[in-house]
Amino acid sequence: MTALEDEAAPVDEASSGEEPIVEEAVEHPRRMLDRYEIVAEIARGGMGTVLLARLAGAGGFERLMAIKLMHEHLAEDQAFVTMLLDEARTAANIHHPNAVGIVDVAESPLGYYLVMSYVEGFTLADLVGHPELSDRDRIRYGLRCLVDACHGLHAAHTTKNARGEALEIVHRDVSPQNVLVGLDGVGRIVDFGIALAASRIAASRPGVLKGKPSYMAPEQAQSESCDARADVFTLGIILWEILCGRRLFQAEMDVATLLQVMTAEIPPPSSEQPLCTEAMEAVAMKALERDLSARYGDARSLAAELEAAASAAGLIATTHEVADALSELFEERIAAKREAIRHHLSSSIGEPKPLEPGQLHLVPKLHDLSPSPRSGVTRETQSGVRDVDPHARTGVSAPPPAAETRPGRPSRLEEAAEKPALAAPSPAKSSPPRWLWIAVGVALLAMIGGWLALRPWAPTEENAPRAVGDTPEPSPVVPEEPEAEPEGEPSEVADLEAEAQEQDEEEEAAPTDPAPEAEPERPLEAEPERRPTPRVRRPRPPSEPAPSAPSGPTLETNPYMTR
Repeated sequence: MTALEDEAAPVDEASSGEEPIVEEAVEHPRRMLDRYEIVAEIARGGMGTVLLARLAGAGGFERLMAIKLMHEHLAEDQAFVTMLLDEARTAANIHHPNAVGIVDVAESPLGYYLVMSYVEGFTLADLVGHPELSDRDRIRYGLRCLVDACHGLHAAHTTKNARGEALEIVHRDVSPQNVLVGLDGVGRIVDFGIALAASRIAASRPGVLKGKPSYMAPEQAQSESCDARADVFTLGIILWEILCGRRLFQAEMDVATLLQVMTAEIPPPSSEQPLCTEAMEAVAMKALERDLSARYGDARSLAAELEAAASAAGLIATTHEVADALSELFEERIAAKREAIRHHLSSSIGEPKPLEPGQLHLVPKLHDLSPSPRSGVTRETQSGVRDVDPHARTGVSAPPPAAETRPGRPSRLEEAAEKPALAAPSPAKSSPPRWLWIAVGVALLAMIGGWLALRPWAPTEENAPRAVGDTPEPSPVVPEEPEAEPEGEPSEVADLEAEAQEQDEEEEAAPTDPAPEAEPERPLEAEPERRPTPRVRRPRPPSEPAPSAPSGPTLETNPYMTR
């Protein structure tokens, strides 16, 4: 048994596509940026490219990091270099579980880059925008993550340097995309790309707007000086959108959006969301006050009142609930991403090669990192509809109208209801004898029609049904006519029947012996009652034996030939 199991295992793995993961893995060089091995490109922004990297150490130590590399064409612009270094100096002083700080900054042949801890998770926009979430769950999960982000921002706002000097950091670019929700259920504020301390505003030029228009404070939209309360206003925008499930400020042009931020009336959340309580609405509207003196003075105060109001209404989740929701909602994406990273790292062998200028395009994107052996599983789950659609358009494009015409399916069900007693044997085997029987009946009707045309006029519709009803023995069916003529005709009909039966036996000898015996009898019971009516009318033209033969398929298609 053990030997058989050992032999069977590789077969199962090969058939499922898992065995080739190891054997067919494509080896690739280790692309290095100083001491960091570059794994994949996570995202690309206005200032630089975010890369996933591995930091290896002694004794098998390794850790995944996120590297923000300045664009090569910007490395020559001293203003952007200064902005990046300002970001590094400010964010390196932030130490809080709800904020992603910077752990390293360096210069390389590719330009300056920042190193941050890699947080496995999704953005707040991904979470609250998931289509499977109800309004209640969206609010519960979203508010928990937003409260976490408030605490992270407050830590940044109050950060001091080693000399104890307040850095007065303002993020200026808070948005649902910059709130990262880790798989541990913790919300973190990320990307201090525009965060600059007031004492180091060298890169901030008068009149230059930095941030997303839909998530700007009024004073920021007017290019005025900003403090922590500007980020509080942005937190209020996100809070309103979590409650109502739609954008607050949005227009086709940025200028129109900025005008909305500065002047548009803000509807109370309860007018659009019945779940919103008065206490929660009061928190949101206070955070959205355009008057700085009426707005929350810091993000921690906003977090405290928001959590209290949401807890009283039962509309804030725990960290563990958020973690469970992420694992359930994004299960396939998490598994695919982890497998892609694992496979890439396992196939990364050989001597390390420095990443040279102009080679950044060689770094694969994280969503394209999935290995080819696994892609049969991973990509199907990620884009199963796309894989099915091409089949529906190409492989079945011509036949499907018959096979996929779902609207016409009830008619097939009606046909199926008529078929069971007649079509219990295989339809493919029974169709030839029935066609031959039809030919015999049609020939009989044609001869009777010719005979009726030669005699004085008589009501053919009365005689014809009798002949059709007694098709097996036509001779006794015509009693009132001269015997000489009818006797000759039945002999010809008998010959036709004999030939038809011989052909039936020859064609049905191959399938099985019982089938030929059962099938000739079944049409005799059911078919004459269904078909005689249309066929009796067709023989009226005296001589139409040849055209009448094609009429068989038209009548036969409905009960028998649909399959």
